[in-house]
Parts: sequence; structure tokens; C-alpha cells
Amino acid sequence: MARERRITELGEEVKCAKCNDFWPADSEFFFFNRGKPHSWCKDCYVNDDKMKAKVRRYIDKSRAPARAAA
Repeated sequence: MARERRITELGEEVKCAKCNDFWPADSEFFFFNRGKPHSWCKDCYVNDDKMKAKVRRYIDKSRAPARAAA
């Protein structure tokens, strides 16, 4: 299904699939992959519980002491 888009005085806006709000289709509001905006806006993506857990796992892994070579 095609994403909802609209043209306003700010330019093209894209609808976030999670919060259902329209945001300008630029890198301030969306992450881009291959020139297309992600389906969720940055705020929804960053504040998602799964993404928060992923970031915590990455931080914990990078803080863990390096294992000594046996």
C-alpha cells in the first residue's frame, strides 16, 4: 500500500505509520534508506521500547571488559 503524502506550504509531508501524524519528508523528521523515508518518524523510532532495548544492549556490550585471550 502506498504511503499517504500531501503537499503543503512547507513542501511534501509524509504520514508516520505509528503516530499517524504528517511530517515534512526530510532528514530532520525521518531516517532515510535508499532515498526513501522510514515508515516511522524519528521520534516514534527512537522512543520505541524495542529500539531502546537494542541501544541498551549495544552500550552494555561495548562497556563489557575485553575477554582475555586463552
